[in-house]
Amino acid sequence: MNKLYRRLALNSLSKNKVIYIPYIIASVSMYVLFYMIAALAMDKYLSKVPGGASVQMILSIGVFVIIQVVLIFLMDIRTMVVKQRKKELGMYSILGMEKRHVMRVNALENIYVYLLTAVIGSAIGIVLEKFFQVMILRVIDAEQDFSWEIPVIPLIISVLFFALVYALIITVNSVSIKRTNVIEYMKEQNSGEKQPKANWFGAVIGTILVALGYVMAIRIDSAVDALTSFFIAVSLVIFGTMFLFRAGSITILNCLRKNKKYYYKTSHFISVSGMLYRMKRNADSLTTICIVSTMFLVTMSSVTCLYSSISDTVDNWYCYDLAFKLYNVSEEEGFACVNEMAEKYGVECDSCTRFKMLEAFTDITLPEENASTIEFVINETYISNTYDTYYFTQDRYQELAGENIGLSENEIAVYSDKGISSSVNKITPQGSDALYDIKILDESPRIPHSSAITVSNGIACVIFPSEEVMYDFFNFDSESAFANVYSNEYDNAYYVCSSSSNPRNQVDLVTAFKNDERCCECFGRYEARENITSLYSGLFFLGIFLSVGFLIITVLTMYFRQLFEGYEDAAGFAIMRKVGLSKNEIKKSINSQIVMVFFLPLVVAIIHTIFAFPMLRRILRIFGNITAGKFLLVLSCVVLVFAVVYTISYLCTSHVYSKLVNGAYSERKSF
Repeated sequence: MNKLYRRLALNSLSKNKVIYIPYIIASVSMYVLFYMIAALAMDKYLSKVPGGASVQMILSIGVFVIIQVVLIFLMDIRTMVVKQRKKELGMYSILGMEKRHVMRVNALENIYVYLLTAVIGSAIGIVLEKFFQVMILRVIDAEQDFSWEIPVIPLIISVLFFALVYALIITVNSVSIKRTNVIEYMKEQNSGEKQPKANWFGAVIGTILVALGYVMAIRIDSAVDALTSFFIAVSLVIFGTMFLFRAGSITILNCLRKNKKYYYKTSHFISVSGMLYRMKRNADSLTTICIVSTMFLVTMSSVTCLYSSISDTVDNWYCYDLAFKLYNVSEEEGFACVNEMAEKYGVECDSCTRFKMLEAFTDITLPEENASTIEFVINETYISNTYDTYYFTQDRYQELAGENIGLSENEIAVYSDKGISSSVNKITPQGSDALYDIKILDESPRIPHSSAITVSNGIACVIFPSEEVMYDFFNFDSESAFANVYSNEYDNAYYVCSSSSNPRNQVDLVTAFKNDERCCECFGRYEARENITSLYSGLFFLGIFLSVGFLIITVLTMYFRQLFEGYEDAAGFAIMRKVGLSKNEIKKSINSQIVMVFFLPLVVAIIHTIFAFPMLRRILRIFGNITAGKFLLVLSCVVLVFAVVYTISYLCTSHVYSKLVNGAYSERKSF
């Protein structure tokens, strides 16, 4: 008996290959995409490159987003496949099979699809993951490992996750078969759906979920919060979009039907009526297209923004050709050390300046609502409101900025990326009773930054009138974190240099200086440019790969929707041809229906991306300072390119639908 079930299942897959081959291709594509993201998120080589850990954190969040997309996508395809198989399942019942036998055959069919998906997907994924690992490491000029090592954990996760997905598909199919008179499947395949009622409750729920996701994206105020809240915001928007497409689209179609001038035209009448009766089922496909399109726009616009901002990032963060931070050495010893190393590597310093500066992670907050006093809190690690903060005196500021800000004895100047309200007039270190007058600066001085990669909220500069005031500010309590920072850092000094020497020599100098025992930190403009170019190129390469994956999902979803709707609508259009509907009228109706269905997700995806910008900007702040104007310009170009590709995909997939409903396949011999 078991052999008979297996034979029936295999025969069914073979006879229905027109359905199952695209189904398997779609399933394998989703498997490969999921596996690749999981494998790259855990790749030990990627984690060692500059910024690799941050990239992997973002990919880890992407895994959870892809899980939702996979579930929606495969469950939607399952519905379409079952719809086309109902006549055959009904035939099994006529031949004497009980429901449990039909359920077993259907389960075996899905098990075979799963096994093919897991085997083919794992083989393709392992090869592609290694290829992309080597390519990314080569692009960023990092050490490459050509040994073949299969990522076991991502592989196990992928196999188990898709096993759960197909177990869910088998369960849903079995419940459907058990609850339905299988003989009715003979009629149900060609029967339409009942007209859905306007679901105002679903529309309200969808609106609330999307609004919550938008609000969360807009109100996020730090990179740390953006990373931790990204998955929550995306999940809210995904489920909200699903509710809105289900409930909102039905409401819109009902309104169009009530508009007599629009509705009582041949093309509009047929398209609106057809969509209205199956929009409930279309909602999942439209949600998949919309969310995946959003992911494409977000990914491509983000990595393109970063890649096109290499020069700006280098100029903003590395405003000196060379910078060295030396441990406790005298001024003479410091200059001698720099000159000695520069001469050794053939670098001529056109100018060299020494200055002292404290660096700390600082939480800048207003302790009470509408308070006029800023409270500074020194932190050991990043938290939600943390800034990379630089403390120095006005003498050093004058050397760096070329202007005297003229601070009085009890006055402190402050600059912050975020901006400080003009109502604030006092500043104090946390735990101290001392209050200092504040002078707000509009621009940051040229200060050396050790890295352009940070998850802080931005940068801040605090300038003191003298070293005595600076000492009092930090040492009000010998046990405080302020005093600890001062004692550990203030004996060190920066030496910043400008040089017109060969860039390669400057890079060699920085590389050698890092191994010098007198050096605390060192970095140079050209070394930073190489590192940033490598990192952003790797991100750009990775972004293109993910975007191609998202595009494949979009095209596959379109294809499946057009294919199965073509099968469903072929008989109806054939009847309308017999009663006098011309081919030209059919073509107009088809175009009206397809345009309304498939271009709505693109519009919604663009809206989602625009509202996601504040959160994206905070995340991109980890890698560089991306302005709103530049992001919107890049986003506009990406939207334009995607719209062209989307339109081409729509035209190609709509051709499948047109051939079916125009009688190109008058008989489905495959079934």
